[in-house]
Amino acid sequence: MDARPDSIDDANVRNLDADPDSIDDANTRNLHSNPDPMDDAPPGDQHGEGTGTECNLVVLPDGTKQWLPNCNSESTPYVGQEFATLDDGIEFYRAYASIAGFDIRNGTKRQLDIGHKIFVANCARANIGSTKSWRLYKEMVGSFTDIGATSTDFCNFRRDLLAYIAGADAQMVVEDMYKNKEMEPDFYFDFDLNEDRELCRLFWADTISRMNFACFGDVMSFDATYSTNRYKLVFVPFTGVDNHKRSITFGSGLIAREDVESYEWLLKNFKNAKGYAPRCVITDQDPALKIAVPNIMPETRHRFCMWHIMEKVGDKAGIALAKNMEFRKALNNIVWDETLSAPEFELQWAEVMKAYNLVDHRWFEQMYKARESCIPTYFQDIFMGGLLKTTSHSESENSYFGNFTNHHNSLVEFLMQYNRAIGEQRHAQQKLNVEGESSFPATKTPLAIERQAAAMYTKNIFYDFQEEIWDGSFRCRITCETNDNGDRKYSVHVTGEKLFEVTHEEATQKTECNCNKFNRVGILCKHVLAVFKNEGVEEIPSRYIVARWTKNACAQPMYNVVWKAPNTTQGGNELRTIANQLWNEFYKCMGLANGCPDEMDLMLSTMQELKGRLKSARQHTKPNTTAPSVIETILNASAPAEIQIKPPSIAKNKGSGKRLKGNKEKATEKNKKKGEDMRYL
Repeated sequence: MDARPDSIDDANVRNLDADPDSIDDANTRNLHSNPDPMDDAPPGDQHGEGTGTECNLVVLPDGTKQWLPNCNSESTPYVGQEFATLDDGIEFYRAYASIAGFDIRNGTKRQLDIGHKIFVANCARANIGSTKSWRLYKEMVGSFTDIGATSTDFCNFRRDLLAYIAGADAQMVVEDMYKNKEMEPDFYFDFDLNEDRELCRLFWADTISRMNFACFGDVMSFDATYSTNRYKLVFVPFTGVDNHKRSITFGSGLIAREDVESYEWLLKNFKNAKGYAPRCVITDQDPALKIAVPNIMPETRHRFCMWHIMEKVGDKAGIALAKNMEFRKALNNIVWDETLSAPEFELQWAEVMKAYNLVDHRWFEQMYKARESCIPTYFQDIFMGGLLKTTSHSESENSYFGNFTNHHNSLVEFLMQYNRAIGEQRHAQQKLNVEGESSFPATKTPLAIERQAAAMYTKNIFYDFQEEIWDGSFRCRITCETNDNGDRKYSVHVTGEKLFEVTHEEATQKTECNCNKFNRVGILCKHVLAVFKNEGVEEIPSRYIVARWTKNACAQPMYNVVWKAPNTTQGGNELRTIANQLWNEFYKCMGLANGCPDEMDLMLSTMQELKGRLKSARQHTKPNTTAPSVIETILNASAPAEIQIKPPSIAKNKGSGKRLKGNKEKATEKNKKKGEDMRYL
């Protein structure tokens, strides 16, 4: 660099391998900050007994006065000067300070190196903030002085990350989608722009998501969630249930508006990605969804979430009935009973409405008119795959994703966190698969049919089946048996429950129960199992084994989808894979050496030797370690040369602003506040 070798100012200090706070030029600071009449006097004359050398007064172009010590050029630091180690640099400057006549002190080195930056980025992927990252780094290295940076530096690097993304946020996300498509031919995505070329809609589903739908896509739910990104785009994950009865993701979307057009666009892309529509979809009673779902998926049964509907009963029925437990019990008994037939439900509903003077109540009339879209009675003929009658799996999924995202996320950060969440979800599923293959749950009866179920079903499904086996063996009693031309009928009574009828057709070998559990859930009910035990049936007939609940469900997809040949290239992930392996090996070595001084000394000396070699190699090769290249490595993406897709404007949706509170919630808060006020009287 072009600098005077006989000058000393803040630039010289900054260009040593240390922080402005690390080496403190007291004289320079005092001269800058003290508007004293003695400014024109040499430093030695100001302090009376100074030990410093003579100084020359220099007036800078902006009028600032500086005293520059007279010192030979060999002892004076200059801009661009390099030292083998930080200690060498500090020792050189200490000698210079002694000659020049000022004191220095050692502080914290504040320049982030690439190791710091990668650590901050990895913490961000794990949803750990900058300040906590700094504290965690301290625990790893032992003390604050060993960190080599301050918490502000950690925060500033995250700021630099966001600044790097800035106006290229949407462009980088879409380019990342194109990269995924190149590496993974079965990856599907689509996006839409508004008139200002701002990203307003995005849908994506990777190969595994599409395969999961092929195996478990008979029933699906989706529910919008908010506060996942800084643009307030609505996040819509499509959720199903796997063979372990766990939530599984079929694909996801981001939309700027919750209108019919946006939901129709999402559902069209979902259908294009999967090739099929699910048999049943469960959503809340969003007006846009009531139109969009039947328009795009006319062959799909659209069911409304019963929990959302029943939550409104207290507000709609009035204060008196809201507190009436008998009314609540009577209504719940008919609304949630999955064994009622349609005529039974309609009769019992009319009785409850009449008993509590609700016959002409507008809201209950609307609920009755919509009964075929929400009441379990009207869904006995369709398999519900464990989703039952609510969007609880979707809400659980939304809560799960909420643990990874926040309303400050850029789209690049959101997608990074989404991929991490999906990775953990799939890891949990694989873990259950492995545990299922290597373990055999304990049986409770000596029946061969229970042992067959234990070997065939996943553990969670087996436990449900085991409960039915137990009840069928010990709680069910066959009270009547009739035979009509080879077809047999059994009346089965369960202690504490009503009577159910099981029918067996000899010609078709079909056995059915009027509780319809098999049609709804996909496992045999206790009533049929009681009859099987009575008749000596030792195996579940193949027609009553639903493949989606078995251990090898993924080998028996319900939808026939032709997959493209996978591309084995890893794209830009090779370096990250190697870096992850290095960290893994390092921690393994730490684990092996920990507690053994000799081994730890050996590991330390080996790493120090390696560090010296790497430093030497880096000085000769002069690699590009500027901030953008480090950030590009971390994000696995570079800032686009041209921005054609602008980031979204801040969206305004029903869930993005202040939430509207119901009467019940307002009353609860009012009573709580009144109770708090009474305590101070």
